[in-house]
Amino acid sequence: YSNLHVKIDGTKAKKAISSKIDKYLKGKFAGADAPKRIIIAGPPGSGKRSQAEFLLEKFGVVEVSVMEEIRIAISSNTKQGIVAKQRMEEGSLVLDELMVNILQERLSKSDCQERGWL
Repeated sequence: YSNLHVKIDGTKAKKAISSKIDKYLKGKFAGADAPKRIIIAGPPGSGKRSQAEFLLEKFGVVEVSVMEEIRIAISSNTKQGIVAKQRMEEGSLVLDELMVNILQERLSKSDCQERGWL
């Protein structure tokens, strides 16, 4: 996937970051029919939320949050939600495998497949 991702310095001004993201996506995927699949990573306070809001508005993709999907799984009392809740109540981290399964299930839904996701 090295040709499908770009590393952007999040310490720059918000407009400069947004401009670089926009330029990359327009150039790399101009005219592409495939839904966009975007991941933003960074430490707390790095501007992930600001960039997410920009990208959500710009591309109309579905916002997907790992923690929100875990909360939904717990409140829906799914098998994965029950396991996640037990681990959290024990003070343990939710296993990566469990988080991946919850995300895969969410990303396979029609809205994410049709509109793309962030």
